[in-house]
Amino acid sequence: VSTQSTWGAKSALARSGGELAGILWHQGESDCEATLEQAYVAAYGERLAAVIEGFRRELGAGTPVVIGKVAKWAREYTNAEGWSATPSYIATVNGCMDAVAKRLPAVAVVETDDLSAMPDKIHYSAAGCEEMGRRYAAAFTRLLDTAATAPEKRSAPEDEESAKRGCVT
Repeated sequence: VSTQSTWGAKSALARSGGELAGILWHQGESDCEATLEQAYVAAYGERLAAVIEGFRRELGAGTPVVIGKVAKWAREYTNAEGWSATPSYIATVNGCMDAVAKRLPAVAVVETDDLSAMPDKIHYSAAGCEEMGRRYAAAFTRLLDTAATAPEKRSAPEDEESAKRGCVT
């Protein structure tokens, strides 16, 4: 099943009984995997922007999106197959998330480095999830509060911080 067909079915189901008011995006750990090519990781921002633009084609141009960053402690995780995240890739993916939020309107980023992890160092603890939920809600509320007054963001040259992290947007 493709991501697009799954998204279409889920969004239609959500809208059939209510209103889909925004997107909470928490993904990126698999894009920090040590065996990936740097160019692929650096293009995370392009892929994320395309996903957000796809969501907005279906839901509306101003649909708010809140992105949760990859926690730095994810670098301590290695699974049985040898999967592990690379610290520089975590920084790149997180930098790409920041760059996308600067470029696209109605996008906010939530920090996660200080949230507590489960012992596996890939999942958040219950307390970490609760705090992440509070942060998502606060960011989403800020986006809704500023939606009518915020100027639209435009594509611009990469900002200096994103360029340092190797992100292409």
